[in-house]
Amino acid sequence: MSSAGRNAGYRCRDCGTSAPGKVEQPVERDLEPGWHEVPPCARRHVAKPLVRGGFDAPTHPER
Repeated sequence: MSSAGRNAGYRCRDCGTSAPGKVEQPVERDLEPGWHEVPPCARRHVAKPLVRGGFDAPTHPER
């Protein structure tokens, strides 16, 4: 569903059904709280590795 405009609700592009507002659905995820590190190939030039950070929360390194 996508927005039909300001104060117009939502409308399905495929079948044309509409809804007055958005419906939130919880999504189960297997993430743990803490800092998650991206792989080295995905880091930007200013990103410091978490092993050098001194964070107090648990870290979850990738790869």
